[in-house]
Amino acid sequence: MKTKIFVFAVLLIFANVLKASVVDITVSTDKPTYQLGEYVTVSITSYNPNPQPVTLNFDTSLQAIYLMDGTFDSSQNQAVAMWSTERTINAYDSYTWTRTHGAGALILYPLGLGIHSVAGEVVGYGSSSSIQFEVVPEPGALAILSFALPIFRIFSRKKI
Repeated sequence: MKTKIFVFAVLLIFANVLKASVVDITVSTDKPTYQLGEYVTVSITSYNPNPQPVTLNFDTSLQAIYLMDGTFDSSQNQAVAMWSTERTINAYDSYTWTRTHGAGALILYPLGLGIHSVAGEVVGYGSSSSIQFEVVPEPGALAILSFALPIFRIFSRKKI
């Protein structure tokens, strides 16, 4: 009995290793720079480098997610149907899932000014390397700051 359980465990691990290597996964954003509060569009692409079609099987309707700054998992903000789904990718072809870090996600995980990273994952098949993008102040905020800063400096020099 112990031998059967061991063989089953080894086969399960081997199947997961094979499953993770059937597609190449990349992530991208629709642009490299966003204004503060702007929605970020994340694309997770799965490429089939094989000479035959590949069918990806998922336990739920959740097929692809993104991980923002190594902290925020987009599945926290996605509705998931509890039935299995699949996606077939033809030979030497790809499929892209598009996700938006929008209103709900920005409440759960607001993106402050500066450099951020995002990685994509095809659930059960692996993750991409992370890429970076930048969040900058809105142009109006820069105009106000550039006008107000000299005035602030003038008044901050006067002794009261």
